Amino acid sequence: MSDKDIDLNKILNESFSRLDKLADGGTASSGDDKPKDVKDLSEITLGTPNIASAQFKADIISEQEENSDDDEQPLSDDTADYGYADEEVYDEEYAEETADGDDVYDNNGENGSDGGDGIDNSDDDYQDDEYDDDSDQNDEYDEDSYRDEDYDEDDDFIEEYKDVPNRPQLEFNMHDEKAPKKKKKRKVKPNNSVFVGSLVTIIVIAVSFILSFLSIQFGVEYIGLTRSDESITFDIPEGTTYSTVADLLYQKGIIENPTLFKAVMKISGRTNVVSGSITLSPNMTYPSIIAELIRSRKVYETVTVTFTEGISLYSAARMLEDEGVCSASDFLEAFNSDSGFDFEKDLDLSDQTLYKMEGFMFPDTYEFYLGDEAENVVNKIKQNFQDKMSPEIMKLVEKSGMSLYEVITLASIVQAEADTPDNMKLVASVFLNRLSNKEEFPQLQSDVTYFYVTNTIAAALGNTSVSSYEYLYSTYSCYGLPIGPIGNPGMDAILAVLEPEETTFCYFVTDSVTGEFYYASTYEEHQANCEKAGY
Repeated sequence: MSDKDIDLNKILNESFSRLDKLADGGTASSGDDKPKDVKDLSEITLGTPNIASAQFKADIISEQEENSDDDEQPLSDDTADYGYADEEVYDEEYAEETADGDDVYDNNGENGSDGGDGIDNSDDDYQDDEYDDDSDQNDEYDEDSYRDEDYDEDDDFIEEYKDVPNRPQLEFNMHDEKAPKKKKKRKVKPNNSVFVGSLVTIIVIAVSFILSFLSIQFGVEYIGLTRSDESITFDIPEGTTYSTVADLLYQKGIIENPTLFKAVMKISGRTNVVSGSITLSPNMTYPSIIAELIRSRKVYETVTVTFTEGISLYSAARMLEDEGVCSASDFLEAFNSDSGFDFEKDLDLSDQTLYKMEGFMFPDTYEFYLGDEAENVVNKIKQNFQDKMSPEIMKLVEKSGMSLYEVITLASIVQAEADTPDNMKLVASVFLNRLSNKEEFPQLQSDVTYFYVTNTIAAALGNTSVSSYEYLYSTYSCYGLPIGPIGNPGMDAILAVLEPEETTFCYFVTDSVTGEFYYASTYEEHQANCEKAGY
């Protein structure tokens, strides 16, 4: 039996004696009813801890502390078999119950054999041995260690000793209850509700203001309020979608918000745009515009017209009239007016030119409606020119140091002089070398500029004198570039001016029979080349 079991034995013996006396009404038991010594923990059964057992444990611990403080005292004969020393009684109720006729215990620790307790004290050896064991146990008993010890075998302990007979079941807590944890004080956080509420209010007001502003703007745009009532006629090309027609309407000034118009058409589900000529006004509502766009119109017959590189604006107008597209005069008037394209904004036009927009009708093959409006024809041609003037081309224009108008003017001359892209680059280098050395070559002296005056301008003006235009266009009379283009160049001629061959040539001549080109850097070389060419 372990030391801890012996210590617990002692405490339990004392407890059993007290319970027996209480049960017998304060009288000592007879011989057969003598309390049985508890030699092992197997003679007790532990129950579930409760309030009574906790109080009982406290009493036992208090009595043990009193005994540990006193010097060793001899056990009386009456108490030898129970194995505990006399103790002072603190509980008044318990003292009253044990005061009458209690001969088992006395304050002097004597035997008390005359009381008839029936306890056999004749075995002195047993008494001495039991007393010695208990004294050693008191010296070795450490209450705190016992109370703090955790028993991991509680379940096995209870199962083994739960059926011990003739003993009251003791219920006590073998472990100290843990002290309650102190609650941590919660830090008081600053109240940001006012700030957050103000911020949310500001955001809501701002969003509401923006939405209100956009709603008003969209509403005005949707119903065409404050817009012009001018009628605008234009052509919707074949294959136009609701997305591209919105951009076309914006370009024509019919609407101001293509994105909104596309959304309205998409939501309405009316996206089948009918091609052909159409007349609209900016003050029309979106539903009215959409209704016109999807309305079936008269199917017009089309014609294909091809403008060759270098063609003059006057010749192109005559061709359109001959093909039945529109009248030549209407075309010339519409083409020389500002149509709102981006490239037109940077042109430095002169009122002294015959046609201000000469050179900007890009030569190409076009399909027009027969009997169409001149404005529709002009818009289609100008749109093609703007598409050809890509960002890459405009970067080359800027790099050249010339304006777009000057590039087109020189390209129109190169287009009229040369026949192939290679010769165009060489001819362009001749004119650029002469322009960079104006002191030695103040004039370009190009024959085609003179022919433009005598042939194109004369034909356009009829019997009117063209002498006033000779000093403006003929490079034998004017200095540097002429006042404007003499035709409409193609892309090869434009690129030849922007990316010419690097040469020292300042002269060239062509064989009138074979069409061969001869280039020279000096006048003497040029004279020799003229002889070769048959001049």
